[in-house]
Amino acid sequence: GLPAAPCSRLLPAVFHGPELLLLMVAQRRARVLAGRLAEPTAAAIDSQSVKTTESGGPAGYDAGKRIKGRKRHIAVDVEGSPIAIKVHEASIQDRDGAPAVVIEMLEKAPEVAKLWADGGYQGPKLLSKFGELGLGDLLEVVEKPRDIKGFTVLCRRWVVERTFAWMSRCRRLSKDYERSLESSLAWCRLAACRFLMRRVARPEAADAAALAAASFSVFGGGIAGECSRGRHLAVDASGRHAQVLRRPGRAGAQ
Repeated sequence: GLPAAPCSRLLPAVFHGPELLLLMVAQRRARVLAGRLAEPTAAAIDSQSVKTTESGGPAGYDAGKRIKGRKRHIAVDVEGSPIAIKVHEASIQDRDGAPAVVIEMLEKAPEVAKLWADGGYQGPKLLSKFGELGLGDLLEVVEKPRDIKGFTVLCRRWVVERTFAWMSRCRRLSKDYERSLESSLAWCRLAACRFLMRRVARPEAADAAALAAASFSVFGGGIAGECSRGRHLAVDASGRHAQVLRRPGRAGAQ
């Protein structure tokens, strides 16, 4: 008979590592295709609280949002491409979870010199922590003007909110269904890879980066994947070099 389908809970463990490499490659490629430098110099940070399910695992209560679950904490560039993603209990306040996100962001994008955030990142505790890290001038809080009532789009901050909307289109992220934080983080990264690959694999960009992948496997510290339009993608272990190989098609195929 047919072999049993692999448990979905095992998939993030299989992709842990390659999905991070793929995210870095797709993020840089998307920036280049948008006419920007591969390395971002500015970013925005925010968090999203989501409910957990009966699967169990670490969880907390966000008193501000009145949600019991976890927080997805991300830093994105000006195009909305995620640079760093962290998942933790919803009881951890934004200003307490921010240092881990910022440290990971600067490890991947050391050229970032400006970080936009909302009022939840104010306070002497976070500023003191940034001062210890030598990042006193990094954070800029964008507050809503007091004379404006109701909803309004705020400069720079809307970019990270749009990224949360893109990620939420994946049904797997409608709630946090995972038992472990590592598994939840892996699915967030895969969701980010999904919309970045769609952006890169547009018809006008297909020859530049065929990243519309169907499956990936580890090879020699890098990854390989079957891509759309009869292409094969190979990415080395550094994540900086990608090679697109065309496979021979049927006779007469274009």
